[in-house]
Amino acid sequence: MGRLWVAIQAAASIVLLLYLVTRPLFSEWRDGAVERVGQGKVRSWTAPQGAAAHVSRIRINWKASSAGASMYCLQPEEDPRISFLLIHDITEHGGALGDLANRLFDHCGQAGFVCSVFAIDLPGHGHTGMSAESGEFNMTSMVELVWEAADWIRTETKESAVFTIGLGIGGEVAFQASSGSEAITGTISNGLLLSAELKFRDQTELLKGWVGDALELLLHGQRIFLPSLLSFWRMYDRVVCEDHTVVGCEWRHDQISYEEHMGDPLSTWYSSITSLRSLYHYRPLTLAADNTKPILVVTGAKDQAIPLVHVRECFRRLGGKKYLRFDSRAGHQMLRQTLQDETSRVIVGWSLAVLDGSLGDLAVETPSLSVETVAPTRLSAEYQRVEGEGEGAVGPEL
Repeated sequence: MGRLWVAIQAAASIVLLLYLVTRPLFSEWRDGAVERVGQGKVRSWTAPQGAAAHVSRIRINWKASSAGASMYCLQPEEDPRISFLLIHDITEHGGALGDLANRLFDHCGQAGFVCSVFAIDLPGHGHTGMSAESGEFNMTSMVELVWEAADWIRTETKESAVFTIGLGIGGEVAFQASSGSEAITGTISNGLLLSAELKFRDQTELLKGWVGDALELLLHGQRIFLPSLLSFWRMYDRVVCEDHTVVGCEWRHDQISYEEHMGDPLSTWYSSITSLRSLYHYRPLTLAADNTKPILVVTGAKDQAIPLVHVRECFRRLGGKKYLRFDSRAGHQMLRQTLQDETSRVIVGWSLAVLDGSLGDLAVETPSLSVETVAPTRLSAEYQRVEGEGEGAVGPEL
């Protein structure tokens, strides 16, 4: 009887321990975040100011995909020379990228041509995820949806050049999709992981390994509250600089932006461990060194979600025509808020260089948002400063 009682106590202790360990995965009780989820405004697209006469339609709920995907479209009346396909970050949706779409559209006009801008809601996200599968996804289905969208855009726009633009995890999706689609001309990535080739950080390796296996077995596909596991607090940021220069730039959390995203009913805050792990278990069609598509990597030197030191290591592994632009005035939200206008101008200029065959005249890597026409012969003082700064960057913990 005594042994039975000890066994019962041990079993109860294990159950209590598992409860205490897993409870934070389902609710972020520390700051009441759960109560704020979905209580705000849905972010959506609007026509660029002064461009209403030149924009034929803005629409959502494109259903040409077998996954029932939704697409936002910003299209001119005439046939575009370039089409940009925006790919959002994890938990986000295409509707949150309306400002970026307008900036790209405007910079195309300033450069003397018209372009189209599209955005998709990835599987399990936004309108695409408005079902029992909300929050359920895998990296393979994300990549395949980008392929399908790129093919559709080429047909819709009468064979315009398609450039994918990915933010955060979307940057990794954009790069991986580029190698498997003839419809994609080039890629702009605002986030590279290369999880199949590089170690990201210790916590991620645990999630990929036995700890992740144990969580999958324990949770049985139950969806968890992602901010309890990942540091989204670090993903919403802004960088404040002295006199709007690169001097004395400081990283700060952007609580307003974080709350806006938290309150958006179309944001995706719950997902299974299986879905999350798929982002790191994906096996690409080709290695990064075998890349053949032009790629522009843009990143903030102050990014604490995907640090500059990791992005630069990814960049070193890339093959093909590759270009890197980073800036001390930006963090993770480079394409969403900070330096959105300057980054959009660089994206449009670089895309034109791809089509015009003038990529060979561009500097491969610069510590500024510019489309350099002459490669620098030696590192500037600013470059050397950011070089050292990047090597010491520390990313967020899981």
